[in-house]
Amino acid sequence: MKKYILALGMVAVLLLSMANVNAATEQEINESINKGLVWLAGQQEPDGSWRYNSNWSSLYTDVATTALVVLKFEDRAKEMGLDPFNSTEYEYANNVTAGLNYIFSHVVNDTNGVHFSMSDTYSTGTAMMAVAASDAPNRVITTGPLAGETYQTALQGMMDWMDYSQQRNINFSCDEGGWDYGADPMDNRDWADQSNTGYATLGIGFASAPSPSGLGLTIPAAVLTRLDTYINNVQDPMNGDNWDGGSWYLPCGQWNMTNILKTGNLIHEMALVGDDVSDTRVQNAISYIENHWNDTGQQPEFLPTSLGWKDSYQAMFTMMKGFEAFGIETITVGGSDIDWFNEVADVIIANQNTNGSWKRINVNISEGEESANLRAAWALLTLERVVPAVTKTVYVDIKPSSCPNPINTKSNGVLPVAVLGTEDFDVTTIDQSSIQIKLDPGVEGVSPLRWNYEDVATPFDGELCDCHDLNGDGFMDLTLKFDTQDVVAMNLLTLGGETIPLTITGSLKEEFGGTPIEGKDCVLVLEEKGKKK
Repeated sequence: MKKYILALGMVAVLLLSMANVNAATEQEINESINKGLVWLAGQQEPDGSWRYNSNWSSLYTDVATTALVVLKFEDRAKEMGLDPFNSTEYEYANNVTAGLNYIFSHVVNDTNGVHFSMSDTYSTGTAMMAVAASDAPNRVITTGPLAGETYQTALQGMMDWMDYSQQRNINFSCDEGGWDYGADPMDNRDWADQSNTGYATLGIGFASAPSPSGLGLTIPAAVLTRLDTYINNVQDPMNGDNWDGGSWYLPCGQWNMTNILKTGNLIHEMALVGDDVSDTRVQNAISYIENHWNDTGQQPEFLPTSLGWKDSYQAMFTMMKGFEAFGIETITVGGSDIDWFNEVADVIIANQNTNGSWKRINVNISEGEESANLRAAWALLTLERVVPAVTKTVYVDIKPSSCPNPINTKSNGVLPVAVLGTEDFDVTTIDQSSIQIKLDPGVEGVSPLRWNYEDVATPFDGELCDCHDLNGDGFMDLTLKFDTQDVVAMNLLTLGGETIPLTITGSLKEEFGGTPIEGKDCVLVLEEKGKKK
């Protein structure tokens, strides 16, 4: 359900009769997208890449640029109901394949996960978006160190690296939960900024989204816990005349540089950790954008530009991803309710060149705006609002108070499962009819026979498939009963003797945003007599 945010503190959902009479039509937007795609296709290099800039090209810029462009071509195919890899039905399929091959040819695969050798966070975050949006978990990689592996395996390796590279509380506690350019242990991982963190969180958000937007990976709970701490440290605290709810560049406060570009990242991060749009810190961030809607030109801090959306295609993109993550369609500017997308689309279309590329709006802005390919990618991604639904990770306990969790493939009984409530999560907000248990998160699963509310278990923060046997913790849980034979029919008979993860998926009720939820726990599949491996 889309939420219409009219003003801070309003509790009613209103329908607006006002409209932007100059708003671009759907036809004009579609024509702009088609022109942009034709131009971008013509910019692809023989090696499959899209260069950052003809005057400045290197691996660490070209991988990220290529990934954002590939993402755009993939999303266009899916919007049209086409397979992005099928060259007989999609005219840009070869562009997608060549672009992904270029990306995979430059990955690094080491003990810390799958990443890239320079500016790892930007490259890995954007690569995650492109790989996840392929909607092809079993597609086999044909180039680079991961040749022979699947897209799903590669994406999981990137998720592992994002977990490894996230800042811990080592030297500066205010940096905890964000991301640096890389993860060099010599740096003690003591830097985090809202530019790197913005692309890291987009990457893990795309990877965790269910099909067809992503491949349904689980974000480690500790990653989201640390990110929640980072959000509090990087947001203006609203405690004085000069503080107004936007996002700083650095959480440790050396360079504040609050602007719409960074605040768009902030709002998306809030959605990723499970905030509700009504939460105070979300409303403060929205309020910042409303109050700075018309910012352009110079600002006194480190970067000599406002990086408001009217100056920067990247700011349009980051603002869009934040608003879309919460389903925000309207905001209040100067006492008037406006459709933010209509205004942004008008500016994007007005600045498109006749050849399909985009003009540079403010020549004093860097931040990637000097790259014609990036300008086009950001403009096109914004026009089609390319952000998958953010998935909320929940705690799941199969066979509460049991450890490990054996499942007898001959049983005609039920398999009990609990989705656990916490201090920050009320399980009564879950739409019980949406719940399924799955062997593979990306396929159809089994619905529960019945459900109830009861405090039966305590969340476990250790490694997946480790466990404890603790009972209730004082917070209400959603208890579910699944038909054991229906669960066994999900190919469990071939897995006798193995401990395997099962996934619970579902969504919140519409009145709580309809956010997808996902959690995992493991079962030990008991072997049949005479069939021991």
